[in-house]
Amino acid sequence: GITSIVNDNKNGFIVSRKDAEDLARVLEIMIGDRKLRRKLGKKSRKYFKKRYTLETFEDNFVSILKKYFEEQKIN
Repeated sequence: GITSIVNDNKNGFIVSRKDAEDLARVLEIMIGDRKLRRKLGKKSRKYFKKRYTLETFEDNFVSILKKYFEEQKIN
């Protein structure tokens, strides 16, 4: 879900579900603060690249396979 990707006030904002005032509040903050938008955008990109790229997926998958086959040798 969204909360596993967005860390509130670190790389974005979590807005209360069905709360138009909360959404408006966050939009006002983002519209009015270019520096904050850039900072959150950079952090989001870094977070994404660390966890969700094809290379990361492949590394994690290979690690799982290695662990599995090592366990099979022991048993």
